[in-house]
Amino acid sequence: MNKLTQFLPYFGAIPFVTFALCLAFNVTNIPVLGDVKQALNIYGLVIASFMAGTLWGLHLHFPKSDTSWHYKLPIFSNIIAVLLWFAYIALTPRTLLIALILGFLSLIIIDWRLMRDNLITKDYFNIRFIVTRIVILSLIVSVVFY
Repeated sequence: MNKLTQFLPYFGAIPFVTFALCLAFNVTNIPVLGDVKQALNIYGLVIASFMAGTLWGLHLHFPKSDTSWHYKLPIFSNIIAVLLWFAYIALTPRTLLIALILGFLSLIIIDWRLMRDNLITKDYFNIRFIVTRIVILSLIVSVVFY
């Protein structure tokens, strides 16, 4: 993995940490982004959808004959993304954060199984695991202070 590939996932976690800190310190609006809660919900939805989309991208690299993951990944990708979009529409903003936590947990479990089956590298999984822990912890803090 190159340095940029290793760095970018951590960079993507910074807004989750920032929003959690804002909520913990009762900061409700920040310049440019506006309402912290709304920004957190939208950013979380975008990143979770993006991460679900990476499963679709992986699916394109698995020949049909090599693994059942070729068929599973686009289905998991769509289910997770669509359920989170419905959660955004149907649930309260605070409850959406819980749905996002479940979404990120689902994604890391899928990644763990892919690593176990030698379909993604251990280095990639380790970065995803660390960043997912940061994101989930930030979302838990956000739920508490929402």
